[in-house]
Amino acid sequence: MTSLSKAALGFSAAGTTAAGALYMGGAFKGEEEKPVKTAISKLLKELNPKKRLIESSVQASDAIWKAAWKAYRTKNKDSKVGEDTWKLKGWTTRSNEAQITEEEAPPHFIQACSDNGKEEVIGINDDLYKEVLEFCTRDVSIKDWISDAGRSAIGKEDTEGWKKTWKLYRAKNKDIAAGQDTWKVSSWDPKTTSDDNVVEDFKTKCTSKLDLKSSDSSFDEEYPRVLEWCTK
Repeated sequence: MTSLSKAALGFSAAGTTAAGALYMGGAFKGEEEKPVKTAISKLLKELNPKKRLIESSVQASDAIWKAAWKAYRTKNKDSKVGEDTWKLKGWTTRSNEAQITEEEAPPHFIQACSDNGKEEVIGINDDLYKEVLEFCTRDVSIKDWISDAGRSAIGKEDTEGWKKTWKLYRAKNKDIAAGQDTWKVSSWDPKTTSDDNVVEDFKTKCTSKLDLKSSDSSFDEEYPRVLEWCTK
């Protein structure tokens, strides 16, 4: 395993465990033993690395916002006007709806998520933190973690970049028969492929895996692979 892969494996484990123990009760304190408040968006990134605050730039009609808005409406189904969790403008009770369906998120909900994500709290036990986590987050993608690691995906036309990572992939699978290599790359044959001739399906695999979400069962397994074989 390369040093890059080892670093990847520790990305969410060591950092989250160490920081989590401190943030749980808001234990980061100064000389006067005063709890230090931290922005919810930062806490999410550090202590719930598989979740990310939904960006306000994402279209309200996007499935991510629709799901978030549905979650809020479901939680507040029986709440009267002015009694929903965030007392949103234009809120109407949903108690007469047999089933809460997905619909475009209204601007005031998206704005509330953005504003509350910037709020500072003492720790993850704060109610507002829990609410933002429940209503305003999305699953992180491998692409997100790649960016957090200071890396970037290899460009389609980056011939030399692809040769370098293809060489690493071939080295990892040098004794593996066709159809049994890690990603089951088409045309794979350790005896006939070469470092200089990158198989197109290898590039395709890289591109598709960048979009894997944290909710996918293979996320943890694939992240270090993508980091090593598909980035620079």
